[in-house]
Amino acid sequence: MAFCPVYDGYICSLCCSLDARCDDKCKKKTPDQTEEKNSFSQKLIRSKISPLLGQRIITFLGIFLSIAGILAAFLGLLYYLQIEQFWQISSYTKQIIASVIEVVFFSLLLPIGIGVWWLVLSEESRERAEAELDKQNIQLQQEIAERKRAEIALQELAQELEIRVEQRTAELSEALQNLRQAQTQLIKEKLSSLSQLVAGIAHEINNPVSFIHGNLQYAKTYIEDLLTFIDTYQQEIPETPPMVAELFDEIDVDFIRADYPKLLESMRVGTDRITQIVLSLRVFSRLDESDLKEVDLHQGLDSTLVILGSRLKANSERSEIEILKLYGDLPLVECYAVEINQVFLNLLVNAIDALDDFCRNCQSGSYSPTITIRTCLVDSEWVRIEIADNGSGIPEHIQSKLFDAFFTTKDVGKGMGLGLSISYQIVVENHGGKLYFLNVEQGAAFVVEIPVRS
Repeated sequence: MAFCPVYDGYICSLCCSLDARCDDKCKKKTPDQTEEKNSFSQKLIRSKISPLLGQRIITFLGIFLSIAGILAAFLGLLYYLQIEQFWQISSYTKQIIASVIEVVFFSLLLPIGIGVWWLVLSEESRERAEAELDKQNIQLQQEIAERKRAEIALQELAQELEIRVEQRTAELSEALQNLRQAQTQLIKEKLSSLSQLVAGIAHEINNPVSFIHGNLQYAKTYIEDLLTFIDTYQQEIPETPPMVAELFDEIDVDFIRADYPKLLESMRVGTDRITQIVLSLRVFSRLDESDLKEVDLHQGLDSTLVILGSRLKANSERSEIEILKLYGDLPLVECYAVEINQVFLNLLVNAIDALDDFCRNCQSGSYSPTITIRTCLVDSEWVRIEIADNGSGIPEHIQSKLFDAFFTTKDVGKGMGLGLSISYQIVVENHGGKLYFLNVEQGAAFVVEIPVRS
């Protein structure tokens, strides 16, 4: 509780804080509070009275007094001229004239004062308008300057971002190029390992097959000699002993005589087929031609077709794929034979897969799956190989992605999307050639163009 001089008694601090009637009379006024109160009074006066009033009054008085002085001088001069002209007039008349001039003078002071005040206000308004206009112009110039600085900063930022984007793009391009080179090198190493493996297998198969194939003629000769011996024996000894006759009937010599040529011929055909496959494997692998050498592209195509022979045969979903070879007259081409054969293999496998998919969804019984291989000499410096199928073709919206790495339209597990990408690297980067998709009436076609001399 505290004593309150307003209530003239004791009140609690809560009631004191809630009651604002006393204006804190119990508290001593500090110099800061007094100064703040005086400052508030000054602000109140300034808000009611214009700060330019003094300047207006001075300007008004200067102009008003000047005009009043000029008017007084004019009227005085007029009075003097009238007096001089009519100098014989009486003093009473002079007083009347002077009184009239005074009345006119003082009567004109009020409109002159009003006019001068209006002139002062107009001039002040004009000056204030000009000052405001100058201020707005300065602000506008500052805003323009700020916008120019912002625009310059934005341009610098855009240039910096563009430089960063270019640098990042260059880094990504370099990384992609390094990745492709590493991929190509890995593929080369795998192809080299595969070539060695294929060559080894082909060699191991070729040796026993050569023995079989080479001994077939001797076996035929030996059998013919034995049959001749039996015929001679029967002619010389008509009375065949019972045991010999029984054995003769048991082994059915007549059947052997009729069947053995077919048996030996089938063995010869089989060994020829094995020999052809082994030769195709050796040609495809080209272990002895890992460097740039002149090769016959037709031989590489034929060898690749032999290797893919099992996939060309008829199955439960389609008939046998027909191969149309429209070979032109090609010279020997200087290239990496293993890599070019790999390109042929990738393109032919894609064509076979496309035909399989088309036949799986095709309802026409008269459809005949066909792969057409065309070769020609573009000019004396380039050769052209086109591999086309008559399947469903390639949709337009994915044609631009055909040669992208890991892009595939096949089901999961049926392809990694590297065949065309690898083929593109081999043809374009390693041989300086061209590999592109070609629109045909039905199906799809891929064209390989490589120089005769790399």
